[in-house]
Amino acid sequence: MNEKDFQQTVTDLADSLGITWVHIPDARTVPSAKGLPDLFLIGSHHCAWRELKMPGKKPEGQQVAWKYRLKAAGQNYDVWYPSALDSGQVEKELQSLNRA
Repeated sequence: MNEKDFQQTVTDLADSLGITWVHIPDARTVPSAKGLPDLFLIGSHHCAWRELKMPGKKPEGQQVAWKYRLKAAGQNYDVWYPSALDSGQVEKELQSLNRA
């Protein structure tokens, strides 16, 4: 699975669970958005920011800066790897966005 397929699988799952999601494909080219997490996910009660990474990769540079900015603002931020999809973690966290 490559990162594009990983993202498609996550967004398909989000769609099936009624989670609205936003991906900003040009975040690398917009100075104020550089490093923005791959997905902003919005459920009926909660929202989350998720960076998608392949095994062996970690957030770098502005991605790390966004992590700290979002966490400081009380936002739900995390990094998902394909193993989180395989373990059911992604589905569990997506479902939690719809719980009061």
